[in-house]
Amino acid sequence: MIQRFRALRTISIVFKFLAFVVGVITVIIAVAICLAGVMGQTGAATPGSTYSIEVRFGVMGGALGGIVFAAAAIAGGIGAAAMLYAFGDLILLQLAIEENTRATFRLLEAQALRMSQEQGWQQPYYPPGP
Repeated sequence: MIQRFRALRTISIVFKFLAFVVGVITVIIAVAICLAGVMGQTGAATPGSTYSIEVRFGVMGGALGGIVFAAAAIAGGIGAAAMLYAFGDLILLQLAIEENTRATFRLLEAQALRMSQEQGWQQPYYPPGP
């Protein structure tokens, strides 16, 4: 059977690859956010610098804040990666439906031709549409 729509199959592979890349980048960013929270670098400005505004985040500025923000980054990244992967699979699903529809049409056409030959008709019988 001839494989049709090679470009769509390639695009599906690209989406799945991008999902993997987004997942890896998400893990790296989450680790960086968590480390920044533990090291105390999540503040908006460094206290004591010349052009800074000192902002205190309280509990959310330390290790707990880093963990919370890292969890949020992981949730968002996993959601984005899952959507990209699902879109790649959706393209393949639509291609499979198209192939199945085409095969069903060919099977029904062959069945109609065989029935018309058995009945002695010149043309295959196609029932009227709605």
